[in-house]
Amino acid sequence: MEAIISGILGVLIGGFIGHRLALGRDKRTEYNSVIRPLKQKLLKHIDALKEHQTNFNISHDDILSIRCWVTDKEFSSISLAYKDYCDLYREYIKTNKYGVEFYTEEERDKILIQAIKISNYLHIK
Repeated sequence: MEAIISGILGVLIGGFIGHRLALGRDKRTEYNSVIRPLKQKLLKHIDALKEHQTNFNISHDDILSIRCWVTDKEFSSISLAYKDYCDLYREYIKTNKYGVEFYTEEERDKILIQAIKISNYLHIK
């Protein structure tokens, strides 16, 4: 009788643990599917900044797309870093008489540091 009860109990506990692990895996997969595109876009933007290109940027909609997937504290940190990034971008990006955007080396470094800061907040699980 004890063998039957312990067997049933073992199956129930094993099923419960397996279910909890599967839920965690599914949540991680969904989280990564939202974070990964923004992280890739941000890394592409960082590479473009390093090569003095101004044709890439991160939009507010990109940042809003992760709101449901991070904690409020993380989102406020990311939003603050994004706001600082936008302020720097607006302040430093200039347009020449041909309509081409440009910035100085020092200005680019400040924008780059802020973009890297945003990237550091986005963790792939």
